[in-house]
Amino acid sequence: MEELNKQIVAYQYVSTKEYIDAFPCAYRQWRADDKPNGMPGCNKIHGYSFSVKFYFGTNELDARNWVTDYGALRPLKSFLEDQLDHCLLVAEDDPEIDWFREA
Repeated sequence: MEELNKQIVAYQYVSTKEYIDAFPCAYRQWRADDKPNGMPGCNKIHGYSFSVKFYFGTNELDARNWVTDYGALRPLKSFLEDQLDHCLLVAEDDPEIDWFREA
């Protein structure tokens, strides 16, 4: 994976939008070991509700004195729901990837 060239930018105005526990999905981390007590670990399929947080910054507010219009984020939230809601995430290098693709 190509390393991202990250540049820190400081804005005069910053706002955030967070979707908490909004995207329930299942996944497994196939490289993870079972827990020491013999209980299944993260290498087994399990699920969580994921959260995302977006940061918006600007040096000039819009006509309403807003950094961003949260209502305009509805298509983004819908896209994330379509991609993540009740899905199964499997790593490309998972040794069982062919089984998951066929299932």
